[in-house]
Amino acid sequence: MNTATIITMMSIGVTATIAEKVLNSFGKCDMASFCNIAGLSGLGITAIGLIVKLIQTLASI
Repeated sequence: MNTATIITMMSIGVTATIAEKVLNSFGKCDMASFCNIAGLSGLGITAIGLIVKLIQTLASI
């Protein structure tokens, strides 16, 4: 796992958390929940991409 991937995953998490907190403070709980789910989905997709790369690397050995 390289540094760019780690920074990308951290920025997705931080951005989703900040957006969720801001929306909650304005009383937009439904949109805040959506932001939380979208952020977690982004992290999940990144993790799946890492697993696919790992499997491809292991298959080429």
